[in-house]
Amino acid sequence: MERYDNLYLSKDIFFTLLNELISKFKSNYTIKDYKDTQLYGFGSYDPNKPSLKTDLEKLCKDYINGKYLYNKMREAASGVPSVRISKDYQYIYFLYLGYENIHDFLNKSIHSEEQKNKQLELLNSKKVNQNYYYTCYCLCEDFSLNKGELIIYNNWKTLEMKFHYKQNNGEKEIYSFMGNVVHSENFVHFNTKFFIENRKIEGAKFIFFVGKSNPSQHNCLIGTYAGFDKYNKAVAGKIILKKAASREEVHQEIQNDYFDPIICQKLYKKRIIIENKVEKTSLLFSKKDPYAQLLFEAIGKYTLDFYIEDNVKSLNLEILPYTYKIISLDTSTFVSNSNITATNNWQVLFIDLLIEGFFPLKKVSIYVKLFNSSLMKNKTDNMDAKFNGVDINSNIVSGKVVFNNLVAETVV
Repeated sequence: MERYDNLYLSKDIFFTLLNELISKFKSNYTIKDYKDTQLYGFGSYDPNKPSLKTDLEKLCKDYINGKYLYNKMREAASGVPSVRISKDYQYIYFLYLGYENIHDFLNKSIHSEEQKNKQLELLNSKKVNQNYYYTCYCLCEDFSLNKGELIIYNNWKTLEMKFHYKQNNGEKEIYSFMGNVVHSENFVHFNTKFFIENRKIEGAKFIFFVGKSNPSQHNCLIGTYAGFDKYNKAVAGKIILKKAASREEVHQEIQNDYFDPIICQKLYKKRIIIENKVEKTSLLFSKKDPYAQLLFEAIGKYTLDFYIEDNVKSLNLEILPYTYKIISLDTSTFVSNSNITATNNWQVLFIDLLIEGFFPLKKVSIYVKLFNSSLMKNKTDNMDAKFNGVDINSNIVSGKVVFNNLVAETVV
């Protein structure tokens, strides 16, 4: 259905539309007399009784401001030459009456050529802005991949976003956001809001890198989001937008449970969850926190001897203070994607890293026994550990690794 970002209706055309809406509503319920508050659905109206507001909400499965149409009626009655209808309400009004768009409404309901020509001149005098459609992909609640739909209106000025969550019974629950787009340097920012119990509250924030080009030129955009999930926890993560030719194409993609493996790999584990509680001490942030000292004591410079079949290959590494980032001390190698954690009830130190450069191993995972180990107690003794990984020929290898030449570090 064609939608203008803002649809301007002449006063006569607006009252024709309004009268059809009210007539359709009253015919549905054989209602003759109704107070405005109940008819439009605002103020002290009874939500358990019929109202135009509830009819429209059932149709669009979203929140409808019952007083919006009433205010437009008052505005038209005050004598203004035209009435502006926003993109969301023009869509649902025409849908409720069974019209495709404003042109279909004019052809079928307006018999006065003078009124019709006046309205067409009004439409032509207003700029029709192009809309853009995207499928959203992100890692959502319970670390499950999810799809949503995004419509960018008014040449990247406003937006509408809906995420579809599949329930246990197979049906989908929809979470809707609306907001504006802010362009800043090489980025676009989405600032969204959504409705809860007729109240508009702050939604998620999104940031996408677009460079110096127009964002509509890109078929895919990768960005980040920050907000809170349906469990009321603060979350952040990565989101991917994939451009579509139409809204129908987006709907087809959302109904399909298949996910592109490239998208899955890009989003895998890309989600941060902050627990919705405030602790009195940092020791209670999580069950791991009292054991942070174990990682702290692992800081230092090490020479690692890897026993690969009948050969021994050495690598000099340093575990940096505070960040626990692992760097190579050898000029011929570079370490990336390093990770160090305490696991298995905090009795094992797990070290994971990628090695680039002149070294036979490329991907290595090392397991070090923490308690009763010389790594924790004496910085001068050698210590045995276990490793597994992938060599330069893509062979899976495993064996013993010895930490030696340990140098104690003084942390200020």
